[in-house]
Amino acid sequence: MDRLEPLLQNSSNNGGTWNEPGVNYEKVYAKKSAINKGSAVIWEYAEGLINEGVAKGILRKE
Repeated sequence: MDRLEPLLQNSSNNGGTWNEPGVNYEKVYAKKSAINKGSAVIWEYAEGLINEGVAKGILRKE
């Protein structure tokens, strides 16, 4: 849950810390993928938020 909360914040506030230098899709995905170890259902939701961030242009995919 600790990894989900910042993801929810960044998704709801137009990127938040995703706008900082060095933060991109690959970095966020790698860090947040640990959610899958705790719950596949929550990970599915989190992965959707990450991909939605890319689609909205608030998370860069390099």
